[in-house]
Amino acid sequence: MSSCIVFSSCQKDDGQPTPESNETSQAIFKVEDKYLIRFLSTNLNVPIEEIKFNSDKTSILVYSNQLDRAEMEQLYLDANEYHLNYGK
Repeated sequence: MSSCIVFSSCQKDDGQPTPESNETSQAIFKVEDKYLIRFLSTNLNVPIEEIKFNSDKTSILVYSNQLDRAEMEQLYLDANEYHLNYGK
């Protein structure tokens, strides 16, 4: 009886996104723009005026290079040395 309960409670993953995973895949920005711009300016040695966001703020333009905002946010969050030297 108990084994039937255990097996019946398991669900097969059919590859369809669940509502929770669908929400997390949407662009949720964790880092404020001004902190991200200052981080990139410091680390890339680029003037702040040369760092711009695209219209929907999912990409960052540095001169003519396009950077993914999510990747840059992750770099910012993982940059322990930067946070020690420059604070948040």
